[in-house]
Amino acid sequence: MSHDDGHTLFLHGLISSGDFSSVFLAGKADGSSVPVVIKCFTRSLVTQNADSLTRVWREQHSLASLAVKPHPFVVRHLFSHVDDTFLFLGMENVGGGDMFTLLQRMGPLPPEFAKVYTAEMVLALGHVHSFDIIYRDLKPENVL
Repeated sequence: MSHDDGHTLFLHGLISSGDFSSVFLAGKADGSSVPVVIKCFTRSLVTQNADSLTRVWREQHSLASLAVKPHPFVVRHLFSHVDDTFLFLGMENVGGGDMFTLLQRMGPLPPEFAKVYTAEMVLALGHVHSFDIIYRDLKPENVL
């Protein structure tokens, strides 16, 4: 995939896949760049109905709006790109995995961990809401 700045990014591996999109780890082939996460939407699926198109547009618009004033607990939008087959959203790579996997491995979190994670999520949601964006997909799989 060619990025707007002229660099070509290569998909290194699938992170997750859903009904609507797939998420890949990507970077330059020679490994000289910081890895990024690319969410790929199949253009033909997105454009089949207005609801799907609106959903993707809202996600891109929300991420781009939040990129104006980054927050340490909100994943940063890096770029958007469209080609004949896919719509791409490029975001910063946040290592460490998601809350769902953490809870599966650890079970219930100790209170001191739960307090920190809860505070970080409240600060992130407060930041998102300050842009008049309502985040409607809060679940352990989406908390990194």
